[in-house]
Amino acid sequence: MSISDSALVDNIGTDPGLGGAVYADGCELSFDSVSISGSTARFGGAIFSFAGQLDFVDSELYGNSADVSGGLWYGLAYNSESNVITFDETSVYGNSAGYVGGALMIDGGSEAYCYGSSTTSAGFWDNSADGLGYGFGGGAIRVYDSTATFEADTCDFGTDGDRADNTPDDIRTSFGDTAIYDSGEDVVYDTGDGFYNYDDDASVTCTTSGCE
Repeated sequence: MSISDSALVDNIGTDPGLGGAVYADGCELSFDSVSISGSTARFGGAIFSFAGQLDFVDSELYGNSADVSGGLWYGLAYNSESNVITFDETSVYGNSAGYVGGALMIDGGSEAYCYGSSTTSAGFWDNSADGLGYGFGGGAIRVYDSTATFEADTCDFGTDGDRADNTPDDIRTSFGDTAIYDSGEDVVYDTGDGFYNYDDDASVTCTTSGCE
């Protein structure tokens, strides 16, 4: 299915709160010159996918939010199925999550790719993840599972000109070696390991082992 020259605005994901604008399971969806904004859900503020292929070209994805994780997109594959999202010359900005993955939450078996160029603005900026107030990170991207991958080829990360940086970081791949507790009076903290920040035109591959 292909969608072009369109806008998806102010959609709300209710029961069970997955993907305010798009919920995909085994679909192949292509978006060209599309904007998605103002959408909200518990997981995947604008988009949630279990399996399939989602491709964005020359699009703007902004101002979406998730109560928990994946302000723009939450990807979680199951039964070893392929679950891929690509951003080609696409701007992802101003999205937020209450926990981690201000723009992207890349969970088990899922892959995300960003393609840009040195002469255009394409990538992730001004996204944020609150981390329940503890700053766990993944302001733009959280690579959450050992089978998850993020790759960027000449992708911008919002430190140039008037584009705001992602908060508290660009990419988070792990919490380090310290266990994290969030129950009753237990202290919640992380070690500060596994976070990465980049400038414009970055090319990088990230797994839970780190970015290189």
